[in-house]
Amino acid sequence: QDWVFLTRFCFLTEFGRLDFRFRYPKSRCCQNILLYFDDSSQWPAVYKRPEKNCYQKEAVLRPENNQVINLTTHYTWSGCVVEGEGDEEVLSCVGGRSFRS
Repeated sequence: QDWVFLTRFCFLTEFGRLDFRFRYPKSRCCQNILLYFDDSSQWPAVYKRPEKNCYQKEAVLRPENNQVINLTTHYTWSGCVVEGEGDEEVLSCVGGRSFRS
């Protein structure tokens, strides 16, 4: 429902890495990290575009570029595990992504 901008980063070398750590209530599952290229069809097409909904902002991404990190236990690369019990369960996700230019 909500698309939130966290940060913008650029890599100046041939290799870069993004490490992340997220915790959120399991009842709010499932969240995604969306990684946009600085291409006119991606980042400028979604940033500060309130007329677009979350699905439209995700649709500009190319799945073959691994630009979506699903923060769930079903997506191994997210590093998510369930912690807590009952109504207090949270998804704790620790992982990273490497980039090459």
